Amino acid sequence: MGRLFQEHDSVWGDERVFFANGMCAYVDSGMHPEVCTPECTHPAHLVKHILAGDRMLKNAGDKLAKSLGGLVANVNKTNVDPESGYSWGCHESYQHKCDFYSFERGLIPHLITRIIYTGAGGWSCGGDFTLSPRSLHITTSLSDSSQSRRPILHTKQERLDSTSLGRLHLIVGESLCSQTAMFLKYGTTALIIMMMDNGVDVWPFGMVNNPVTRLHDIAQDITCKDVKISLRCGKRINAIQAQRHYLSLAKKYEFEKWMPPWAGEVIWLWQHVLDRLNNGAPDSVATVLDWAMKWKLIDRKPYSPRQKMEADIRFGEIGKNGVFNKLDAAGILHHKVPGIEPIDWAMDNPPPFGRAKLRGDTIKIARNRSDAYISTRTDGCGCASCRRIRRQRQCKHTAHWSYVTIYGKRIREHEVEAMTLRMSDPFGNSVVWEDQKGVVHGFDKVNAATVFL
Repeated sequence: MGRLFQEHDSVWGDERVFFANGMCAYVDSGMHPEVCTPECTHPAHLVKHILAGDRMLKNAGDKLAKSLGGLVANVNKTNVDPESGYSWGCHESYQHKCDFYSFERGLIPHLITRIIYTGAGGWSCGGDFTLSPRSLHITTSLSDSSQSRRPILHTKQERLDSTSLGRLHLIVGESLCSQTAMFLKYGTTALIIMMMDNGVDVWPFGMVNNPVTRLHDIAQDITCKDVKISLRCGKRINAIQAQRHYLSLAKKYEFEKWMPPWAGEVIWLWQHVLDRLNNGAPDSVATVLDWAMKWKLIDRKPYSPRQKMEADIRFGEIGKNGVFNKLDAAGILHHKVPGIEPIDWAMDNPPPFGRAKLRGDTIKIARNRSDAYISTRTDGCGCASCRRIRRQRQCKHTAHWSYVTIYGKRIREHEVEAMTLRMSDPFGNSVVWEDQKGVVHGFDKVNAATVFL
């Protein structure tokens, strides 16, 4: 895999390729490639790096096709293979401090109703249109499985840091093309989690009855108004009304010190999209949201189920030949969000904050240093007592999410063989430098570049 991304600064680690832009790529179970974005503190940075990852994958696909004798590689954003029945989710991870099981009451109503703006759009095997083809593969409310009993709320508790905070891992979402849909998908969910972290009762109506059934029903409702959720008080509300409830809380707490500086951007767009949905969906959002674009362009045509599925694949094709990108280039769509361009910049540069920047900057500098190379190998939990570092040949680089080990003839004033940059907080700038003997060294700056002076 590393050879496919040679034009980007990258290093190997734990059978993954880590890039200077903070991203990572690897081959997952089932032998399919996956790409992870860097840790981001702003939804616009996240969307930017998702789109940068798309372009990196497209370039890698073109390189692979060329190496196989001039073939053509099609790289597509799809969520379901209707012939095989396989489904690929677009996974999300959020840091949180509230009790995990509070999400069952507080967050599930959001996850089953947000598909009115985060749905990718598509068709069932029988040719029926759905706002969210991924939702048809969700079969339970809670589960730790990601391949068989796919849940609305994934109970996987795998950590990617050493902080006391939890990691919420969601597999219910879909890969999208619309910047508006992506921005709201991550921004709204993050705001709700932040409110829960700070003691706000975001859903005081009790548990939703049969949430999986409600999810499937909402996915069939192109008006976003007809399907109702029953509340404990006896009232019944539709998906737009449920989302307006969460929105009203975000407005109420927008200026609290624990809310992020970008809360206002999300709130404004959230309000705008819900208003458009309420004023005549699906036509009112047919140039803004993925599912409505597909409904207008494909579902209303006299296509057979197979033709619709083929058109769906063409819609999400990455590159200039994709239907979505052709419509966007023609100025027909109105989905873009400020702060996301330029996307090409994010192919080689990390987000401006957090450990992704530290990791990415370190990789970039080490790749251009003749006497340094990076290597990591972890046995056990990764602590100093059970970590074993194996020296590899010159310029054979590797890395990890939470630490980078630098080898060199001389690292600054320290005559050491290796120095490990440890980054415990995904969204912080605090670091610890530790040599191969476990001795901690202090540097005068947080910037990872200082170790190479």
